[in-house]
Amino acid sequence: MLRSRRRDANVKPNRVLDRNSSRGMIYENEELRLRTININAEIERGQSDIKKLRRENDHLRREIWALREECDRLQELLKQRVSYLFIFFFFNLQFCLLIQCQFKIYVCLKNIKRNIKKL
Repeated sequence: MLRSRRRDANVKPNRVLDRNSSRGMIYENEELRLRTININAEIERGQSDIKKLRRENDHLRREIWALREECDRLQELLKQRVSYLFIFFFFNLQFCLLIQCQFKIYVCLKNIKRNIKKL
């Protein structure tokens, strides 16, 4: 790399500096090299951020699938319980209707007996 003396603090990259200056020597492409290093560091940070986001995305995807499976399991359990409750209420209703029917028959027979006695 070519060297040149630093003339002032505002040096533009790749600019030939005054060789008579008493300030220190710098490489002409030093600023360009530093910019390249910074850009590469930003790229690496971006890539590590992308890796972190991918890991987080995979983790969230696994959690979502676990929650879906749990939801499906709970829905099946609910369907079973609802069907059991439906059967329970259906038979209770049939039993109640049977009791009402028996009671009506009993009342009817009693009324028939009374009417027969009146005759």
